[in-house]
Amino acid sequence: MMVALNQPEPPPIGRLAPFLAMDASTLTAAAKPLARRGLLRLVPDTEDRRSRRVRITPEGVALLLEAIPVWRVTHAALDAQSGPGTTDALRQGFARIG
Repeated sequence: MMVALNQPEPPPIGRLAPFLAMDASTLTAAAKPLARRGLLRLVPDTEDRRSRRVRITPEGVALLLEAIPVWRVTHAALDAQSGPGTTDALRQGFARIG
């Protein structure tokens, strides 16, 4: 979720939820603990007060920057253990599903 929030304008929950393969209520529930930690904020949409947008905070960006190298190392190890072509085949399969 944090990677999806790293964009110039905070996305509305209604647009972000399908991108993350969630419904809006599930995304809202998942966002609340991150908001309590100060990693993101749920802000009213200026065009539609019934909707909320999800804005990453500077603390969230800092944590994301810490996590990226760990993610890369972990995925490289997974790729190496899976054998040639396995992860590419998985990614292609997931792309067909989505």
